[in-house]
Amino acid sequence: MNSKKFSVLVFLLCVISVWGFGSAAYIHAKAELAQYLVEQAWTAQLSRQKNHPGSKIEHKHITPWPWADTWPVAQLKFSRQNRDYIVLAGATGSTLAFGPGWMKASAMPGSQGVSVVAAHRDTHFSVLRDLRLGDEIVINTLQGDVVYRVIDRTIVDSQTHRLNLTSSQHQLLLVTCYPFDAMSSGGSLRYVVTTEKINESTSI
Repeated sequence: MNSKKFSVLVFLLCVISVWGFGSAAYIHAKAELAQYLVEQAWTAQLSRQKNHPGSKIEHKHITPWPWADTWPVAQLKFSRQNRDYIVLAGATGSTLAFGPGWMKASAMPGSQGVSVVAAHRDTHFSVLRDLRLGDEIVINTLQGDVVYRVIDRTIVDSQTHRLNLTSSQHQLLLVTCYPFDAMSSGGSLRYVVTTEKINESTSI
């Protein structure tokens, strides 16, 4: 993306951030525009990794806009739904406003262990309500693709339930607030989709 186009998109993001706090249109517009910008950053990161493998520059984070305190770490692809999102570092409120966030206390997406990615139920992770057991999900990382299969969907109370991050299994947990059609935010219920790594994909 050329610098002029990037500057226009950043300006639009600023305008959207100022306009209409609390409105549904504002939330969705910001999420859509931010995903476009983070996709550009992720593409640049992949290009850097390809052109400078094993070098220090490969590991330097590329932020989606100048003041961002997060950066893309992976791409999450929902095969059957034909939808994909860039995963950002950190699962803070400010990060989740722009896309799915990787919980840094968990394993890096695509690596051995339990990785946790969270997002809002009314934007990026509205797709979770349509997931079925057996659906395949792909994590595209700087090292390549890792394919997972949905093995469980459950509702938990975040006040009494803690995710187990100590397992040695190769799992990806997708978490969002519940219920999906709630009229207000702030509840303690969470919808958790558990997926496990499989050797190969049958649908992509």
